[in-house]
This record gives sequence, structure tokens and C-alpha cells, in this order.
Amino acid sequence: MAKTTLDYILQFFQSLSIISAGVLVIVYWVKQARSPQKKQNERLDALEKWKDHVDKCLLNDKTSIEELREGNRVMQQGMLALIQNAIAKDGEADPKLVEASNRLEKYLIER
Repeated sequence: MAKTTLDYILQFFQSLSIISAGVLVIVYWVKQARSPQKKQNERLDALEKWKDHVDKCLLNDKTSIEELREGNRVMQQGMLALIQNAIAKDGEADPKLVEASNRLEKYLIER
């Protein structure tokens, strides 16, 4: 029995469907194999975003603390100047003022 053109066409499409089914199975296996890596990459991206956010917050807090320290230092120096001025105006200095002045001056020097 001789093969007709229709037989060749049917055989071609049959082979094509078998090959495409095989390709689909391979693609499915590759997706399954890459699935954990994709999930891991998504988690890492989320963690990196969170880390960047925390870094920005820490930098902001560090800047604020440094500004507060500087302001506190200026206030303490101002208080020392006022105490020393009060001591200098009076002929007899109040021992509490002298003690406060000495303690504040020592604190500012040792810091």
C-alpha cells in the first residue's frame, strides 16, 4: 500500500505534537526546578528593601542624636558662662555656684 500525501501530512503533525508535548514537559520541569530560586530571590529583594529602609532610619537617628548632643553642649557652655558671670559679679561667691561651676567645667573638659 502506497502512502499518500495525506498520510505524510498526518505523520508530520503527529510527530510535531509528540515533540511539542515533550518540549512542554521539559519546560514544566525547568520551571519547577527554578521555582525555589525565584522564591529565594523575591525574599532577598524584600530583605534588601527592608535593610535600605532601616539604614535610612538609622542614619536619620544618628544625625538627630548628633544635633541634640551639639545643642546640649552649647547649652551647658552657656550655663557655665552664666554661672561664672554670677560668681564674678558677687564679691562673695555662693559655694553652691562655685561647686556647680567646677563640676560643669570638669564635665565639659573630660568629655
